[in-house]
Amino acid sequence: MPLSEGNFGSIIILADFHKKDNSFLKKQETKFIFAETKRALGEDCAVVAVMSGNWVQQADCAVADKWTRARLALMGGVDLVLEVPTVWATASAEGFARGAVALLEAAGVVDVLSFGSECGDVKALERVAECLDSGEYRARLAPLLQQGLSFPAARQRAAAQCIGQAVLPLVHPNNNLGIEYIRALNALGSSIRPMTVLRQGAGHNAVFARVGEGTDGSPSARDAMPRFVSATQIRRDLLEGDWDRAEPYLLPGARQVLEGGVLNPDGLSRVERGLFVPGPPMEAE
Repeated sequence: MPLSEGNFGSIIILADFHKKDNSFLKKQETKFIFAETKRALGEDCAVVAVMSGNWVQQADCAVADKWTRARLALMGGVDLVLEVPTVWATASAEGFARGAVALLEAAGVVDVLSFGSECGDVKALERVAECLDSGEYRARLAPLLQQGLSFPAARQRAAAQCIGQAVLPLVHPNNNLGIEYIRALNALGSSIRPMTVLRQGAGHNAVFARVGEGTDGSPSARDAMPRFVSATQIRRDLLEGDWDRAEPYLLPGARQVLEGGVLNPDGLSRVERGLFVPGPPMEAE
């Protein structure tokens, strides 16, 4: 049945959790994704969220501990929060997607997987996913890798040789993650149906200058901030203690929950130095 008939009991929302795991701090974008998803599926849907734990992609730490972020998710309207194990949370987009979707499939309570994308067209993403799982694509990819192209460049070129301009969604990071969700659903033979919401506002990882940082006489950066900012922007503001700049983009009450609970990256850098700086030589007893 079409999505608009609202015939689903439970949905999963995966929205920007992969990279730096700040989405449920974000008031406007989270509310927008919820509203668009529920508009399509029905207001009575239960909402399940999948999040990384304390560690995220590139073995970085999340902006706050997983219990705090789970609390924020519940404050934002989520009914159930599931944690992606660290081995998947710190993996590539493909690894994260496979781990998250396998978790959802095993849970057995999800009907629709909803995620944000630059494309906003699930059919277009499904076409790219089908291409990436085809024998023709793999045959075209191998020689390009042998020529020394990076995997992303070789993948883009090989897919373009298969499906032409239909490959364009692959160049955008959230489209790419959505494609991996679809591939994971297909690989598992899952009955969960993908749905995507067109992302709004700032681009992936976009960061805006602070007030006074510009030199061209343009309006202040605070005045020029978009309705939606990136998770990277919020992470930067929180880690630098700029609560007034971050608060308009947080869920109501999030500042009170987070103050004193945001992780200190300087502490982690000291741990890193302790692990990798050579110590005095050890002698056998």
